[in-house]
Amino acid sequence: MEEEREALLEFKQSLVDEYGILSSWGREDDKRDCCYWRGVRCSNTTGHVIVLDLQVLVHSEPLKGKIPLGTQLQSFNASVYAGNPELCGLPLRNKCPDEDSAPSPERDDANTPEREDQLITFGFYVSVILGFFIGFWGVCGTLLVNTSWRHGYFKFLTSVKDWVYLITAVNIAKLQRSFRD
Repeated sequence: MEEEREALLEFKQSLVDEYGILSSWGREDDKRDCCYWRGVRCSNTTGHVIVLDLQVLVHSEPLKGKIPLGTQLQSFNASVYAGNPELCGLPLRNKCPDEDSAPSPERDDANTPEREDQLITFGFYVSVILGFFIGFWGVCGTLLVNTSWRHGYFKFLTSVKDWVYLITAVNIAKLQRSFRD
């Protein structure tokens, strides 16, 4: 949560806030919890920032400035910054005056989080399917092919069933005897 607070304060420092819209954001003791800042919403369970609602702030005056690079602010959707036409930098398409070219919010490199998530999800499903087939056919296929193992397996299951039945019957009899006494 400290990283989130620092990222938001860095964001505030990079803006021109002529009207004190972000005056509730600060390092002072009474402003340390970023969950109470204007336009910031946190999870009730984790306490982490889940929504940065800059549209709430726009009702007074729009914000101006550059969204800092290398912070968690790039992970927000560009719609979060709607109503602030003078904001610039990723994830927005607006080019800042000190930049040569506008960086594209859509990155084509293979290491984007979405691509990594797809790879992890695909790997998970492949592992589950392979695990099922190897495990299922490793046990059931062996029992289908090897007759002596099949007989031994079902004999074992029958003995387990008989043991469970015996233990249950003995415990029920003890319980009934304790109720009679």
